[in-house]
Amino acid sequence: MTRSLASWTSRCAALALLTGSLLCGCAMVTVSSQGPEQYIAMRRGDILSTGRLSAATRDTLHIAALDGNTCQREPLDCINTISTVGGINTDRRLSSLAELSLQMAITNTPANASDWSDAQFDL
Repeated sequence: MTRSLASWTSRCAALALLTGSLLCGCAMVTVSSQGPEQYIAMRRGDILSTGRLSAATRDTLHIAALDGNTCQREPLDCINTISTVGGINTDRRLSSLAELSLQMAITNTPANASDWSDAQFDL
């Protein structure tokens, strides 16, 4: 009986040491609250909400073997390439083209431009 108790105790001690050593290597998790704007920017960040191309557009650029930073600075060449490259489905292609076109419009709009009105567009 004493021998089985000693064996059981040594096994429990070894298990406790093993568990303790494994838990010491675990990273601590921290949680912080975010506002709605931060959440939306993180989940669906695009050229309007974050000033950067969305993850979906960056993936499309990667498929077309284009650099996202270059396309953000000079979108016209990327627009032309995405329009013709194969292997991209229509939804993804149109979404990326729209975001790159919006980036080009933002880049080409002067900083001191006046506010737009419906009269400019004959609406």
